[in-house]
Amino acid sequence: MKKLLIFLLAIFVPLPALAQDDGETLETVVVEDAPETPPLDYPSAFSTVLELGSFMGEYNTASEILSFSPGVVVRDYGGFGQLKTISIRGSSNDQVVILLDGVRLNSPIGGGVDLSTIPVQYVDRYEVLRGGASALVGSDAIGGVVNIVTKDTAKPFTFASATYGSYETFSLNASRAEKVGDFSYLVSFTHSQSKGNFKFKSVNVLTLTRINNEFHSESLLGKVTYDPGNGWKVSLLNEFFYDDRGVPGLGEFQQPDANQKDLRNLTSLNISKEKFINENFDLDVLIFNRFDDLKYKNPEPTLGLPIDTHSKTYSFGINPTLRWFAPYSQVFTFALDAREDILLNEDYDNPKRFTLGLFAGDEINLFDGLVLINPIVRYDVWRTEQETTDTDSGVSARLGVIVAPFDFLSFKANAGRSYRA
Repeated sequence: MKKLLIFLLAIFVPLPALAQDDGETLETVVVEDAPETPPLDYPSAFSTVLELGSFMGEYNTASEILSFSPGVVVRDYGGFGQLKTISIRGSSNDQVVILLDGVRLNSPIGGGVDLSTIPVQYVDRYEVLRGGASALVGSDAIGGVVNIVTKDTAKPFTFASATYGSYETFSLNASRAEKVGDFSYLVSFTHSQSKGNFKFKSVNVLTLTRINNEFHSESLLGKVTYDPGNGWKVSLLNEFFYDDRGVPGLGEFQQPDANQKDLRNLTSLNISKEKFINENFDLDVLIFNRFDDLKYKNPEPTLGLPIDTHSKTYSFGINPTLRWFAPYSQVFTFALDAREDILLNEDYDNPKRFTLGLFAGDEINLFDGLVLINPIVRYDVWRTEQETTDTDSGVSARLGVIVAPFDFLSFKANAGRSYRA
């Protein structure tokens, strides 16, 4: 009723009469015990938060859980432990940016992110944004963004499980989080393996047995947080993943000797300070380093010559963000995104790319939360070194609007521009 009254007043009363003098932070609305939680304070009708608490025990892989998000399609190329890719609103998999606690997992080689390399045991939730989002995260977010948020170290728990099933499938996990004084930690180890020799029908209605579909993987995540309670917070994370798997091919065209080995190690340091300059400013700095090692070998492919390739990728950078809770119920966000990508692969001439992005956004809160306007603009410039040196730039923008006359009802709209670099 209060919001309805404000809505009627907003029609007849000039805007300055209702302006607020002090900035305020909008509260996040969370719907308890729901498998999908639309973030009502984000101006997009196409965003979803998937809390793992609603799925654990029934669905045990990232691909299964993400498939519950509207507009998301997960493609499965071989069963448990094999390649899983994501498409959002009809995009290709390399047009979706995947983040782990804000750090990009997409390789500069392209091809998107394999969801089977991300165990669910250390994940707290998946934040899915559908639609072009280059204004938020930079290039390639044409289909959308998935941010994988790891569990909070300050919420103690101990978990262990072992499962065995068909096709010699075995999984083992041990996880623990604990708080000790101003420090807290999270450790999660996962081992998975499967022979994967299931039977299937081909397009020609032949009953075949899947061969060369075995895999084994190891995952270890460690996270330590220091929170002295004075506004400062420091979090150090390291995520390691390794797998060795056969690549069975498609349908009847099975490949008995194709093999792929993946190794990923991601390290990030997040430093944040509430009331950085004064009570109206918050600072967040993210520093990261990621190493990827990919080996693929197929001595007798169905078509073409034998394949034997080895790629190493180094990505590192820094992302400082400053938030200003300004007068008149506005929240300004200013961010810088600097990243260097180095690919060591002679087939691609060992390219390098440096990317610098500048971001500015505003949250304009009108009529006591009745209307929220969120304009964003981002400018990226990148320099690529590959035989020759090329420099290019791109501008992306996004505008979102929420009108919420009642607590249970909101109207959302957004428009934006995205690009690939």
